[in-house]
Amino acid sequence: MALRAANDRAFAAPKALIATARVTGEIDSDDPDRTAMAVLATLHGLASLVTNGMLGDRKIEAVVSGTIHTLVEGLRPRRRMRHRKRA
Repeated sequence: MALRAANDRAFAAPKALIATARVTGEIDSDDPDRTAMAVLATLHGLASLVTNGMLGDRKIEAVVSGTIHTLVEGLRPRRRMRHRKRA
């Protein structure tokens, strides 16, 4: 029971941020909980790579900023493309 409460507290802030970003149109997500899980899992995995020295010659700052950029760009709303029929 205490573990579940800790989990709920840990996810509350990211879920709220994602829900707000969805409402304001900053990201495209139909499920804030699923999106929060994906973001947190990615960042947790990145932290694991950093702390275990698995970045090789890559600079930490570049990897972290690149990962966050990729997450944000991947969540950004896209314009729906109409498929045109070719003549």
